[in-house]
This record gives sequence, C-alpha cells and structure tokens, in this order.
Amino acid sequence: MNKLLFTILFSLSISLLLSQSRDSAQAARRDSLIRSKMGNAVYPLIKEAKMGGVITILNPEEMPDPKMKFKILFNFTQGATSSSKSKELNGALAEVARVINLHIAAGVPKKNLDFVLVGHASALFSLLDDEHYRKKFKIDNPNVKLIKELQEAGVMFTVCGQAMNFLDIERESLLPGIKLAYSAKTVITNYGLKGYVLTDINE
Repeated sequence: MNKLLFTILFSLSISLLLSQSRDSAQAARRDSLIRSKMGNAVYPLIKEAKMGGVITILNPEEMPDPKMKFKILFNFTQGATSSSKSKELNGALAEVARVINLHIAAGVPKKNLDFVLVGHASALFSLLDDEHYRKKFKIDNPNVKLIKELQEAGVMFTVCGQAMNFLDIERESLLPGIKLAYSAKTVITNYGLKGYVLTDINE
C-alpha cells in the first residue's frame, strides 16, 4: 500500500513540475512577444515604465467619451517579495502608467482623469523611500521615479494603515506625498460609493 501511495504521489509531483515548466515557457514566450510589440509603443504622458506604453490603433470604432470624468481606484497589493524582484520596476505600477497612457492616447484630456491608488500587503515595500528600501533590500528603490511621475500626473497614492501596522512600516519611511488611510477596505468602499471604478492592477 505504501509503495502504491509513493508511486501515485511521485507521478503527481512529476506532472505538477511538467505543468509548471510548460506554464513558465508559455509566460516567457508571452513576455517576449509583448516586449517585441512594445518597440512600436508610444508614451503620451507617463514615460518611466517601459511596459506602460500603448500601441496606436487606427480607426477604432469604440472610443471613450473625452467629455466624461474617468474615476478609477487602483487596488495595489503586488510588491517586492524577493531580492530579485526588488531590483525590478513593480509591474503593477507600470500597469497604472499604461492605463493612464491608454486614456490619454484615446483622446481623454488629463484634466478628466481622476485616479486613486490604495496600497496594502507587500505592495507597501515598493512605496518606501530609498533609505528604508536599502535597509530591506540593500539597493535603492527602482520605483521612485515612476511613482513621482504618476503623482505629478495626478495619481493620489494612499496606503492601508492596518497593513502598515502589521508589517511594522513607519509612516516616515514612505515616499513623499503618500497619504495614510485607516484601512484599504474603507478606501475601497468610500471611493466605490463616490463612483470610482475599482481596478485590480496586480499580476
């Protein structure tokens, strides 16, 4: 019986490893394709994120109304959880850049964009100033320039006070201009009732 159980578990482990290998290969091919396409990308407003570019579409039949006010609340939990990830630009922040660039490229004026980002969980590490990022990851925060550019474009950054407490992150360790919220949950409900569209930007 033990031999049979071992054989079954061994077979399942091999199947899982093969599946993960196929998934990794597919992800690598997808990323390669995306990078090749990004060679034709334009960056109408936010330029610090390579993956924040957009492709020009000729004669689209569906376009956003440039007279409308676009209110989006970005839910941001993706952070640097390893030394290798800590060296890279946060992909979720690059997605915020892309959403902004998409709206601008589609003809929505900057004055009609109203974007709020709420950070919690490990995303908070990507919002640390260089001094505190170095203490954790031994390097400067690679997200600083992008965050500043997003702020200058009008994105309001908020962080979850509950997550700050659980992760022992002091308010003073965050980059300038980031607002402390009582919790991410209350930010989500508060802005949801104000008509903001909740958008999850995590990979």
